[in-house]
Amino acid sequence: MSKIEVNAFYVPKHVSIYLPAGILQAPFTGNGLASLNYGAIGAIIGHEFTHGFDKTGQKYDKNGKLNNWWSNETKENFNERVQCMIDQYSKFHFPELGPNVTLDGKKTINENIADNGGMREALIAYDLFKLRQVGNEKKGTEDLHDLQPDLPGLTNYTHKQLFFLGYANMWCQNPSPSILKLLLKWDVHSPGRVRVLGTLSNTKEFAEAWNCPAGSKMNPADKCVVW
Repeated sequence: MSKIEVNAFYVPKHVSIYLPAGILQAPFTGNGLASLNYGAIGAIIGHEFTHGFDKTGQKYDKNGKLNNWWSNETKENFNERVQCMIDQYSKFHFPELGPNVTLDGKKTINENIADNGGMREALIAYDLFKLRQVGNEKKGTEDLHDLQPDLPGLTNYTHKQLFFLGYANMWCQNPSPSILKLLLKWDVHSPGRVRVLGTLSNTKEFAEAWNCPAGSKMNPADKCVVW
């Protein structure tokens, strides 16, 4: 892979993630605020880590060797959670391509697992960052103020809201119907719109930050969580 390519990937045999220099720029990082950067490049890094525990990565042990190292109970619980996400993503429709065109939740499952897990890992990392800002004496309190400036022009948004905006912004795209059709056929990633809606609707912290009503589209009662 070229160092200028905008991409990131995980290699099970190496138990390693790779971030070419090309991705280390906006909208993935360099956005001026930690909240935006954690929501973007933080979620990308978490995404690659999580590939180590998707349907393919879980077959490799800590040394990168193919090894059946999970207990049967762990596998059963994992498979139940995975099926929830397969079923969930298979319900995403693309009416611009026809009345019955949906996402292949099974084909995209590894990337969807990584998107969802990466988001939660980035949230944990961001909360730890805030704790470091305010000092250890504040640990355990709920009122942790971000010691960062507001985003000019968007000063009414909290930094937790900006975190999620940072995540959504990097998947902003508007493919033509012909390109979208090709993506659905060949790409193991969900289209950008689904990467945002699927992941955030499974994230309770998103619903809390944006006050989404219980049972609404972005705060469903049944959320799919693998990691």
